[in-house]
Amino acid sequence: MSSKLPLPPYGDRADRCIRPLCFAAAGDECYGLQTVEKFEAGSDGRLRNFQLGLQGTCTLILYREHYFVLFTMHQVAPVPHETLQEFQARMELVYVLMDDGHDSSNLPINAILSPTNGDGDEADFVVAVIEKAMLTDFMRAHFFPVTRASTGKVSDHALCSGFSSDLQQVLMQKDGLRTAAVCKRGVVVERMARSTALVEYTAHQRMDGMSGGAVFLLQLKDHQPDLFVDGIIQRARRSFGGRSLLQYLTIERILDRIDEYF
Repeated sequence: MSSKLPLPPYGDRADRCIRPLCFAAAGDECYGLQTVEKFEAGSDGRLRNFQLGLQGTCTLILYREHYFVLFTMHQVAPVPHETLQEFQARMELVYVLMDDGHDSSNLPINAILSPTNGDGDEADFVVAVIEKAMLTDFMRAHFFPVTRASTGKVSDHALCSGFSSDLQQVLMQKDGLRTAAVCKRGVVVERMARSTALVEYTAHQRMDGMSGGAVFLLQLKDHQPDLFVDGIIQRARRSFGGRSLLQYLTIERILDRIDEYF
């Protein structure tokens, strides 16, 4: 992260668990943000063009010894009257970009857990299940440990991390990524369990494109700073009375959906 704060335990892993969420669609299809054209040879030797676009950000978590990718549904441009099966099929075009500083690769997504209840912001999230056997040790090191014991409260200091829209040109390439997630500081001003929460941040900071990024909170635990994931960014809210607010979905709502899966 670019916060320049002395991060407590898991600080390095917090930096790595924020990853670009990308979309690769054949032909001229375009979902979400700006795309970059790339040509690849098919099995028949003919060139096919793909639209590669950054859909924003995703967050990698480790919960109950399982690996998950978190992001929002609105990042992949909802299609009207789309069935759950059609949505899940379209998610095969989504990939998470990993980078070891030397090369880039994609993280394999195994299954999608879409919300089964709620509407609006309560249902605006996606949990992707990652098959442990498909992960390398390098990939496993990126997932941030999450427990129900760590939850936020009003007045907690927040670090909101993600890829803003001006960083949307991201490709799998040699020598790794050329950009990194940015971190915005804020303070939690409103929070309800299993619902959305609000963070106040400096008005001039740009937040577009950071949906799906993690909201980390800092609390004192045994007189030491403790860092944990408290949810994922959904959207920036308009300023009221000079206040700029960032809305995020609390971790309880996400973990409830995962527990339903188990």
